[in-house]
Amino acid sequence: MDVNRLEAMFHSQKEKFEGVLGQGYAASVLQGNLSKALLVLSDRRLYFKGKVLIPASSGGFIRVKSSQTVNVRDIQGINFIDGSNPLHLGAGIVFSLATLVVWTLALTKESPWLGLASFPFLIFALSFLASHFANKGKLMVIEYAGGAIAVPCRFYTETEIQDFQRKISMLRDRMEGEE
Repeated sequence: MDVNRLEAMFHSQKEKFEGVLGQGYAASVLQGNLSKALLVLSDRRLYFKGKVLIPASSGGFIRVKSSQTVNVRDIQGINFIDGSNPLHLGAGIVFSLATLVVWTLALTKESPWLGLASFPFLIFALSFLASHFANKGKLMVIEYAGGAIAVPCRFYTETEIQDFQRKISMLRDRMEGEE
């Protein structure tokens, strides 16, 4: 990993590189491929780049391509939450059952039109189930003054996440000691 290219993201030349979450993706993100999230930590700021999740007004998360900077002092906490939506699973099951009922009626009545009427139910069922399973997994939510940002944990190893979280905590402790 080329630390000099990561340091080019820094706002000040006085900042020192502390760590990165997503080392495996660092090269691709720096080359412009924002398919995953990259979090770069300096001794003063945390830089987010790539696809991240931000809180939506409805209570869930919205996936966006973003480039953000947060002062380490402003980080209030790091939480881990389950990213799946049980409502999507429930809706997928309901639409699957509706599809089966309409198909059964189509077979017993020998009506091809009734069989065709089941396709919207099937499409909704597959959409909701795909949404539930695509978003399943743990999210790491970094809360800071003015907002929060989340990244799916499935892209990173448990050790990488723990090391990154430890570095943020150590920086926060060091800054509180300076005050």
